[in-house]
Amino acid sequence: SRQGEEFAGGRVVSELPSPSESDGAAVIAIGESAVRLSFAHRMRADGWRLPTLVHPSAVVSPSAVLGEGTVVMAACVLQADVVAGRAVVINTGAIVEHDTVLDDGVHLASGAIVGGHVRVGELSLIGGGAVVRVRPDGSELEFVVRHTRNIFDVAMSPSLDGFLYDNTNDGDGWNSRLSYVVNGAEM
Repeated sequence: SRQGEEFAGGRVVSELPSPSESDGAAVIAIGESAVRLSFAHRMRADGWRLPTLVHPSAVVSPSAVLGEGTVVMAACVLQADVVAGRAVVINTGAIVEHDTVLDDGVHLASGAIVGGHVRVGELSLIGGGAVVRVRPDGSELEFVVRHTRNIFDVAMSPSLDGFLYDNTNDGDGWNSRLSYVVNGAEM
């Protein structure tokens, strides 16, 4: 436990002091979405400010809107008109394409890619290396492929065949590969 230690310019605590006993701002570092969102609601009701944090290497469109307590990690890309709710985690290297809505408490794991015009519902987790397909109204969310590594790009043919370009360590180094994506594949 790092309780009581100084970390990244702040103090690690397991019990909340009063906002008046500090500068009134706190970052919630909890991975479990339901617990993180519950803490955000409780802390907000107690008067805490929940800053939005964006890593300097992240690329965030000026038209993107990030809710309070949302954290965008290194090497993420958020395209035009992305909206992220309260207490969202967009983890390292995740890509969120244009006109996508991430409801409160969503967690995009490292390397996840969410296409344009998608709504990801409250408390959803999109795992690392996942490619998902969903209707523009947010219904019929399905995983197209799981457990890929280091996705560089995803493409769809005119007949809706899926392809992804990633790399993998099959024992001879990190070799690039182009894969035909079979719906439901585990890579």
